[in-house]
Amino acid sequence: MTSNCEYNPSLLKVLEKSVLIRKTEETLLDLFSKGRLNGTVHTCIGQEYMGAILSEVLIDGDVVFSNHRCHGHYIGRTDDVEGLILEVMGSSLGAVSGVGGSQHLYHEKGFYSNGILGGMTPVAAGYAHTLKNSNNLVCFFIGDGATGEGVFYEALNLISKFSPPIIIINENNNYSQSTSRSETFFGDIKSRVEGFGLEFRKTNIWNLDDFVDDLTMAFNDIRSSKKPIYVEVDCYRLKAHSKGDDDRDINEINEYFEKDPINLFKNQKNKIYKEYEESANKRIESFLEKHTSVTNDVAISKKIVVNDDSFFWIETEVQSNKRVNDLIYEAISENMDENKDLMMIGEDIEHPYGGAFKISRDLSANFPERVFNMPDSEQAIAGFGNGLSLGGKIPICEIMFGDFMGLIFDQWLNHAAKFQKMYGNKFEVPIIFRTPMGGKRGYGPTHSQNIEKHFLGIPNTQVISINPRNAPKIIYDTLLKTIDRPTIVIENKLDYTRKDLPISSHSGYKYKKTNTKIYDLKYSIENQEPDITMVCWGGLVCDMELLINDLTEKEEIVVEMICPTMLYPLNIQPIVESTLKTKKLLIVEDDNPFGTLGSEIIAQLKCLNIEFITIQLNTANDIIPSSRILEEKHYVTNQEVYNTAKEFFLK
Repeated sequence: MTSNCEYNPSLLKVLEKSVLIRKTEETLLDLFSKGRLNGTVHTCIGQEYMGAILSEVLIDGDVVFSNHRCHGHYIGRTDDVEGLILEVMGSSLGAVSGVGGSQHLYHEKGFYSNGILGGMTPVAAGYAHTLKNSNNLVCFFIGDGATGEGVFYEALNLISKFSPPIIIINENNNYSQSTSRSETFFGDIKSRVEGFGLEFRKTNIWNLDDFVDDLTMAFNDIRSSKKPIYVEVDCYRLKAHSKGDDDRDINEINEYFEKDPINLFKNQKNKIYKEYEESANKRIESFLEKHTSVTNDVAISKKIVVNDDSFFWIETEVQSNKRVNDLIYEAISENMDENKDLMMIGEDIEHPYGGAFKISRDLSANFPERVFNMPDSEQAIAGFGNGLSLGGKIPICEIMFGDFMGLIFDQWLNHAAKFQKMYGNKFEVPIIFRTPMGGKRGYGPTHSQNIEKHFLGIPNTQVISINPRNAPKIIYDTLLKTIDRPTIVIENKLDYTRKDLPISSHSGYKYKKTNTKIYDLKYSIENQEPDITMVCWGGLVCDMELLINDLTEKEEIVVEMICPTMLYPLNIQPIVESTLKTKKLLIVEDDNPFGTLGSEIIAQLKCLNIEFITIQLNTANDIIPSSRILEEKHYVTNQEVYNTAKEFFLK
């Protein structure tokens, strides 16, 4: 911006908002220096203009996704200066009740930010997909540091595939914290973006009037074309990355300070600048005078597990004698027909292939706009699903093999699991990740694992394990109609072709279920005291059913089998009830022995001061081999369980 620049009305509006943002950021730094803020604060001083322009180009229904340096974007979208300050101060009156702090903000007007670098890219893409038939768009901000994240490019691929109405604004300030971009970024971002078939534009804040024109044009073009645009904005951060941790060259900082548009405006139009500054200061100071101290009465629950001692056992439904994969397909198909917000995404799920284990079948033909293939990009699938969920949909994300769930872990742990509580309990996040787990098919080390233990215990989520005996269709039907949080559903590969009709038993065993929404099972002989409590789930249930029948017929050992369906949050009470009777707990798991659900069950029982003895049977503490001979040695065999139960009975 030169000294003879004309400050037109549009430019003045952007500058007025920029001054408000800067004064807010300076206030936060001052509050931090006085010890009135908790945690950290990432200010956007020097980069206010990207946020300021939002108030001029966005309309009702547009949504902003941002990152750790989000204050300017938040104010530009919401004008909620007061909510931002209170939030960073930790007040229950803050934007998200003091839970999110500086980096994790939400507003009903359409604003989401998260501190995981690049992680919101597929989320923004998924949300934008829900706006394709409207006049609205998503504005997504990244810093240049995010261009080093793999998920960013996975998401660009999705944006190219679906072409949603989204503008990606890269605030290129040339530093990742304190490290120069020249040390971390190699190649050309323009070529990368255009390589995905996306339109690339470039502008900067040094000619602020051109910047306003360039961004205004980009937003207008997206509304008319409904196609995404990537805009790189050269800028400079005048303050530290966070608080005071800055070791950049002071001469460089001073150079940019001199050419900063607000500082130029202050020098060239001092009277108008003073009006803006006085207005901003008056608003902030009068607000702070009313909030000299901070309180937060948001309830924090330390309850980890569900201990529902009000449950009771009821008869199970008459089974259908159908294969498990048929039952899952039927439940999803029928619910998609009833609920237009249900969607299904994944790899190779479209007709005629219909998924690796043939769950989706003809769903893409019946619901072409709601069931579709995704690239082989699990983290992007998960993030896209998170965005669909925030946009009001109920996505079912198929992860082809349970082993691949490790690739979605960030989207599960730092996004899906946190959104509801992190954003002040303003909405629910109904998203389902369904995946097959389990070995015994010779698929080897990376396609055979049971890794559910790595996903248990994450607050605000649930993990379900289905088996042929807990009526998979009913479980899915209940879940699809009542889901209120991120959910993983584990299916066992061997169970897909098994039927849901229990093996007939000459020993009088029957299944019962708890009266809970997602119910657990008990396999027992009614009116006969059991000798041993066995706990297992998933793919082990049918095998243990046969084994228990044999134990009773041949050894006169009565076993009561408890089969949790909801692995997390776990209802420990059915296991408590049985263990109090038997004093002997046998846990069988298709996983190596350290840190498992079985270990958690034992720990919880011990905390309840229940007297019992226990045996855990687990796989080898090693990777799963492909060789049939070695694979059989890896797993606990039915004969091992049988012999262990006999010995256990005699103790």
